[in-house]
Amino acid sequence: MIATNWTLEAIAISAVTCTMKAQIYVNRHIMAANKKASKETGNVIDEPAIAIRTYLGSVYAREVKLLKGGKLIQDAENARCSGATIWMEVENLDDLLIDGKKAERSMFVKLNRGEKWA
Repeated sequence: MIATNWTLEAIAISAVTCTMKAQIYVNRHIMAANKKASKETGNVIDEPAIAIRTYLGSVYAREVKLLKGGKLIQDAENARCSGATIWMEVENLDDLLIDGKKAERSMFVKLNRGEKWA
């Protein structure tokens, strides 16, 4: 009986400490279908196009919040000025690494109207 209790405790501890890898994808086929259906119907069609996949299966969503202060958002009604309907936001620039370097304000250059990137 003691061995059985120990085994159950070991299983419980293993379950708590195990991590499961999740991969996040943006399904461009669903995005294209949403765009086409929106044009055809005149209404905003916004079926979830963000897939969160694990070995157990997939879940589709419109928003995935990262616990370190960022989130991936799908919102066709409030598309960005570039036309993007899916984008990622972080609460704090300090939480980013850009090409392996800690993000700083000085990395970002505001272009004047009519200027182009070099």
